[in-house]
Amino acid sequence: MGSCFLLEWLFAFVLVILARLPYLLGQHVFFDGDEAIIGIMGRDLLSLNGLPFYFYGQQYGFSFFETISAAFFILFLGSGVASLKLGGMLLFSLGIQRFLKVFRCYQFSFSHYLLCSLVLVMFPPWLVWGTMLRGGYITAFVAYSFIVEHLIINSVWKRKEWQVVAFMSSLIAVSQVFFILPLLPLLVFRLTRLSKRNMFFVSAWAILTFAALRLPAYLNPDFWTPTGVGSFHPQNIFTFFIQDFWSYFSGFFSYEFAIEVPGLLGVGLRLFVLLLTGYAAILALQHSKSINFQLLLLILGTGLAILPIALFEQASGRYVLGFQSGMLALFVYVAVYSQQIEKHIRTAALALIVVVLLPVTIGFHAYVNSLLEPKLNDMQALNEMANALKFNEIENAIVLDWQLQWQLNYLMNDAMNFRSRWKEDRLTRYSEKVNNCYLQDSCSIGVIGTHWSLSAVESASYWQEKAVLVNGRYFLIKNPEQEFYCEAQIFVPAL
Repeated sequence: MGSCFLLEWLFAFVLVILARLPYLLGQHVFFDGDEAIIGIMGRDLLSLNGLPFYFYGQQYGFSFFETISAAFFILFLGSGVASLKLGGMLLFSLGIQRFLKVFRCYQFSFSHYLLCSLVLVMFPPWLVWGTMLRGGYITAFVAYSFIVEHLIINSVWKRKEWQVVAFMSSLIAVSQVFFILPLLPLLVFRLTRLSKRNMFFVSAWAILTFAALRLPAYLNPDFWTPTGVGSFHPQNIFTFFIQDFWSYFSGFFSYEFAIEVPGLLGVGLRLFVLLLTGYAAILALQHSKSINFQLLLLILGTGLAILPIALFEQASGRYVLGFQSGMLALFVYVAVYSQQIEKHIRTAALALIVVVLLPVTIGFHAYVNSLLEPKLNDMQALNEMANALKFNEIENAIVLDWQLQWQLNYLMNDAMNFRSRWKEDRLTRYSEKVNNCYLQDSCSIGVIGTHWSLSAVESASYWQEKAVLVNGRYFLIKNPEQEFYCEAQIFVPAL
């Protein structure tokens, strides 16, 4: 059984990589600041510099498993984008493996198994996010997949199954709680069917596992608080369905804004959803008596998973990854029900869906997830910035741009130190080293950032003459005068 699990996980991992080759070989395979923090946590784990459980700088976002996955590849490949992306795909493929186990248990034919596997690994919302270790999202997806597996395979849960589901539910709650919403009606339904004694046992076990997982959070400094939680913004739901659905469904979004999906890719996404919806509708019409009540509860839960975007002032696609995972689980249910129809019809329909997905995945070679220059290779630009810092003998620098300091701290493998322009940061150890350098006359310090961050300074033209411009994106200024720190609103320690 163990070897079967490992082989299936390896098979899922290979498929996950193959489906993402257009993206992975493109010019915008980049890692953002949150991914960089997971990389730093992975390095800390390898060097035994603490045991990182929660995303640095906050008391939510359980990231221990993401840290292990990143650390595994950092050990062999070093601190680079490949280690983060392979770590993300390895963990994501574990979630896919749980769905493949469902197909295996229902004795899918080889063609049915393979076609359904391809739909899973090419499912558009996770094409890029399935590579991103950034604070509990993939952890929540894996735990979610374990619960869906138990829901489909076991019509009645015994104590062992409840223990697994309670643990996975707690894991979702401490990593990214919104992933529990698609499953909430189903879990409540299963819970109400228990005896009072078993209900007490399950509830007690869930509370204990949740408490055990939450305990390390209180050792983590609380720096970041989500904006808008506690208020309600229903207009975000309207915007989601009218304007942003396809951007969110494809992963073409940054933190608080959607990015326009390229034309042909957008057409392919619409055709994929249309075919998938039609396939499910035909099954429902042909086998309406066999449609499981639990499937209807999953549809209800998937609808509930839209609500989180209304809890934030500025909505983002990452808040509806739970909704899109609900859509993925619905496909798994439909794949199981499709066992009832003629083999040649089922194979032809699934093959058509896969054929439609192929140009969609190829279209991800042009994926850009933020407002960066489309013609500039992101990793090449960042590496050029790192080389410029080495050439100018700057080992300590203040960063004007949000997140760039974390990217460089990860990439430079602690050979240099970077802090933000503000007094507080998620990673205080780097801030302390840069501040110590600032206080020493013999230590060269730099101010770095993107060109547009420098343009916000009042006397930008004067400082651009003193700056070293790096490619089309970055600049650095070595040992700027005190006036610059004031103009740029940079916190500096008192001399």
